[in-house]
Amino acid sequence: MVRTCRHCEKTSLETPFYDDGRSVCKACKRKDIYTRRTAVRLKGLCIECSQPAPDGPLCSACREVHRLRHHDNKVEYNRKARERRQRLKMDVFNAYGGPRCACCGEDHAEFLTIDHIDQNGAQHRRSLQSELAWAPVRGSMCGATFYLWLKKNNYPSGFRVLCFNCNFAIGHFGKCPHQG
Repeated sequence: MVRTCRHCEKTSLETPFYDDGRSVCKACKRKDIYTRRTAVRLKGLCIECSQPAPDGPLCSACREVHRLRHHDNKVEYNRKARERRQRLKMDVFNAYGGPRCACCGEDHAEFLTIDHIDQNGAQHRRSLQSELAWAPVRGSMCGATFYLWLKKNNYPSGFRVLCFNCNFAIGHFGKCPHQG
């Protein structure tokens, strides 16, 4: 069924719509929600119920509802979060040449990671922690957090896909045994 978004006026079978008959595509709906929540938050109100929320985006009642909802559906939330992280990881790998080690050709995604080509990973993570005001907590700039940074910055150059073995060897010994 061909549908047309009444906001962006895109007509397509591929444009994702919600299944509840809305005439606004998912992207426009998300944009509307973000705009509304930002405006409400700037007024110091709860993003859910518009009641005063002086200490965060949610008032105490809505915060409790969210906490209980998460507690009741913890397994499902964790499963969805794991799927989101895996999709993000594959998006990053595809942006840097696909899920295959640039050195040895390993193609099991579980064994792959992103490598700083210039061997400046620790320095880069430290600069990001200060730039983004992230607390220097163990693991605060690795894995999904780093993949999200890459995506938000339009996959900058200077990175490649390597397996953990090749990445470790290059980082600690200056070269990988596969390089001869």
